[in-house]
Amino acid sequence: VIVTNPSPSVRLLDWLRDTRGLTGTHQGCGEGGCGICTVTLTRKDAASGELEVLPVNSCLRRLCAVDGCHVLTSEGIGSERNGFHAVQSAIAAGN
Repeated sequence: VIVTNPSPSVRLLDWLRDTRGLTGTHQGCGEGGCGICTVTLTRKDAASGELEVLPVNSCLRRLCAVDGCHVLTSEGIGSERNGFHAVQSAIAAGN
């Protein structure tokens, strides 16, 4: 997805939910402590050029800070149609 000239005030969490309709990522504490907003970010390491995969708190990360990165949400790891990921099944079983 290409976002042209995003506002520096837009959080990744808000953009995922409000613009993309990916509501599997939630806001909890809004301070990065609870982890409910966690997404996976894949980017190239500047020094080695290798891909690195990082968990990030989307409530703290600005949309403009993920330029050139691949963002994976809970919707991206499984679905009802294609089968749920073990993590999704565990969360559903606990709720």
